[in-house]
Amino acid sequence: MKVLVFGASGFIGRRLVASLMRDGVGVVGADVAAPAEAGEEPCPFRVADVGDRGAVTQLVAEVRPDVIVNLAYLTGAALDADMDRATRVNLNGHV
Repeated sequence: MKVLVFGASGFIGRRLVASLMRDGVGVVGADVAAPAEAGEEPCPFRVADVGDRGAVTQLVAEVRPDVIVNLAYLTGAALDADMDRATRVNLNGHV
């Protein structure tokens, strides 16, 4: 089984990726930015914005996952700073 996890660099995403990897599940992580620390990613990682439908479509076609988990979400200052982007990620990214 192969799982594509959007929001893989986030608080919950990092933990889900680690848990899946421990269980021997094939995982590809995706987020708007690479993990903060070099070498932190425990799985193949792709930079992708879940609010960009074209990028998501292309990534899904390349990865061909059995399961997609979307944990991408903007909160706090990032939410307040750019409501258009927050809508693309928090609402449209889940449709």
